[in-house]
Amino acid sequence: MRDGETNMDRILVHISINIRMAVVEALKEEIKASNKKYGANTTLGASTSQPEGAWLRDGLAQGNLPGMALAHGTDFASLSQEQLEEIMLPLPDKFPMDSGLEDRGLRDPAGLLHPMFLIPFVMICNSSMLAPHERPAGWEDLLDSRWHGQVCFPARDTPIAQVVTACLRTHYPASYQEFAARLSFLKSPVEVIRAVGEGQYPLGIANLGFAKMLTGQQVSTIWPAEGAVCSPLVLAFFQPAQPRWLELGEVLFRPVLQDMAARQGFIPVRSANLGLADIAGPGRELAWPGWQAYLASLRTGDAKP
Repeated sequence: MRDGETNMDRILVHISINIRMAVVEALKEEIKASNKKYGANTTLGASTSQPEGAWLRDGLAQGNLPGMALAHGTDFASLSQEQLEEIMLPLPDKFPMDSGLEDRGLRDPAGLLHPMFLIPFVMICNSSMLAPHERPAGWEDLLDSRWHGQVCFPARDTPIAQVVTACLRTHYPASYQEFAARLSFLKSPVEVIRAVGEGQYPLGIANLGFAKMLTGQQVSTIWPAEGAVCSPLVLAFFQPAQPRWLELGEVLFRPVLQDMAARQGFIPVRSANLGLADIAGPGRELAWPGWQAYLASLRTGDAKP
């Protein structure tokens, strides 16, 4: 059990740095108005916990969970499905998504995790080192022996590394282990892009937003043929939930914030102006296995590459 009112009035933010400030600023004024309206004392805090998901595991162990969290979907793989169902509030009919994304299975059937934005993960290459015909076309091609030791990732505990290696391990188990033994893990996504741009590695893995930052500076983006592996940034509520939090949650789905996220390379889930084709390009898809498979692949072997 959680410890009373202090925890009930805390909102935690643990999302990508390139969108965190905009989300926090959007919530601040709304929280101030909500506190005045309801006579509440809701506070907003950011988590920089490492490894990823520590805020959730530690919060459960210490009885110090927030009332509402904005976090990486990967964080929730740190607990079992049974644990999540015990501590979280199911809201299956709340926070609808664009129909195209719902059709791809991106709505959590359990109603526990509500995607706000989707992060596509793609391959990047040094365009002076690899001509277009020499580059891997998809994830399976990346596992060919010619790329062993030639691919860099951000740190092992980042959502990028967790999700992409889990996908490769799940779908290509026969060839994954040898590939994984030669992987290089740097610190941040920006370092990966810099290392590829400087020719330290011909290939790297990055989220689309960071990849676009240096595209054209000897860095080219490769959208995999099987689709970009993606991971959601989600909104979640912990029991007992306050009705006013649901009002605050709606702030995250306003067009101004959704479109701002799209300009950062995220896929908005509820936008009147921008969708997957606008951000990724016509005909490009997301590789999404469904919620059960997504969380299960992350939990396998503690999701270690």
